[in-house]
This record gives sequence, structure tokens and C-alpha cells, in this order.
Amino acid sequence: MWYLVDADDPTRVIRYLPEVGLARERSLHRAIRPSSLAALANTVIRTVVESGGRHRSRIAVRGETYTVAAIPVAGPGDRPLAVQVWVAATDAPHEPPPSVDAFLWDSRQWTLMSSGAGGAVLPKGYPMLHGAWFLGRIIECEDRDKLITVALDAEPGAGWDGPMRVLSADDTHTTRVFGYFRCRSRQQLSGLLLQTERGRDPGIVLPTYRNDAAAALRPMAATNGKGPDQMNSGPAARYGNRHTSIRSGTGDRPGGPVGSRSWWCSRAD
Repeated sequence: MWYLVDADDPTRVIRYLPEVGLARERSLHRAIRPSSLAALANTVIRTVVESGGRHRSRIAVRGETYTVAAIPVAGPGDRPLAVQVWVAATDAPHEPPPSVDAFLWDSRQWTLMSSGAGGAVLPKGYPMLHGAWFLGRIIECEDRDKLITVALDAEPGAGWDGPMRVLSADDTHTTRVFGYFRCRSRQQLSGLLLQTERGRDPGIVLPTYRNDAAAALRPMAATNGKGPDQMNSGPAARYGNRHTSIRSGTGDRPGGPVGSRSWWCSRAD
């Protein structure tokens, strides 16, 4: 079984249940039993967070051998923001890991920063995106007002988690994810999006209020730190050998129907 662990809090896991398409959060030692197996999982997780590389280990439990394998989920600068952990009997069929998007959300800059690797929600090759672009991808979620409040003004102890239906990275369909947001420091959130739905065919994405909601948030962002116009005049952000800059426009860009106006982050060649 696969588990998702926030690198800042390895004592808790998000358990993915593919048979029902749901994810639930609980303590690591309650989700993984017995205690000897949970202890090994904790050690493997911490090793991956510190090294940034994959790790695998085995342990004999009551006469049966178990495998614990962990994969880092990179954020900005390729530093692990989360870890995906596989825990199962060694002879059990190994399932592919679910897709996970990991990013940092800056409430002051109103930007979403990732590794640029892409996933079920974030487009590949864009390590920086505008906050309104991301919020505009959300079709539905529980307690949306709380999520927006946390995004606008991240305070220590603030957070949000729950199921969401969002537009896919390629804009061909929607997909369901479990969103997990936690405040890392003042005005900065870490975000994890665990895909809980697979195999949905491309289809028509009906218009919703999401575009109007994202548009309304743009002037709010401008009064909560740097707005879009201020960000356009600032220096490009460097991630490795790629420069990115934020601009507005229509048509050819990641996300949103062709011809709609949205804020996003473009790549500078």
C-alpha cells in the first residue's frame, strides 16, 4: 500500500485507498502496524528526506518478509517536500505510485513554486505559476472559503486538507485529488495534491464559477503583497538554468480554455 508523507511532519501519513478512490490522513504508527514495521518506515522516510534519493529496506515480521520502499517528491530546487512510501509483504504485487504534485505557495508574491516536473495538475516545465491560475483550476472542494483564506494570508498553524476536483494539467478532463496544505512559515504554505482518480477519458469541461472566482482574487492578491502588475516588473526567477517570468495574456499557455484571460508563468528561452 502507498502512503504519502509531508517532509515537515513524518509522524503522519496520507493513506491512499485506490479501491474507493479516497485518501485519509492519520498517524504513521496507527496506519502501519506492527510497531517494528512502522519504526522501519519512519527510518526510511527520514533517510529519503535527508538524502533526496530513493531508499528500500526489508524486515521480517512474524515469519513474513516486508518491504518498505520510499520515493522523494521534489519541490523547488529539487528539495524533497514529501515522500511516497510503499509498505507491503515482499511477495505482494507492487502497484505503481499515484501521481503527486508538490509545491510552495507564497502569499506575499502570490506565486506557486514547484520543481517544474509536472504532474496530474501542474504543467511540466513551469516551475512558477500565478496563484490565481492555480485557484482557477479548482472545480470543487470542501470548505473553499477556508482554503482561499489560508492562501491569502498564511499564518503559523493554518492549514487545509480535503478532496478536490480540478482541471488536469493537459486541460482535457477533470480529475480528483486529495489536497493537503500546511503553513511552513509566515506567508508560505506547502501544498501536496495526491491524485485519487485514474483512467478518466478526455471530455468536455463545463464552465463553472471558477474563472470568475480566480478573476476576483487577482485584485485581492494585489493588496496582499505583490500584485500581478508589480510582479511583471520584477526580475525573472531563476530555477537551475531556466528563467521564468510572470505575464498575462490569452490563448497558448498552460491551463484554461483558449481565448480566456488568465495569469500564468511563461518560460524564457
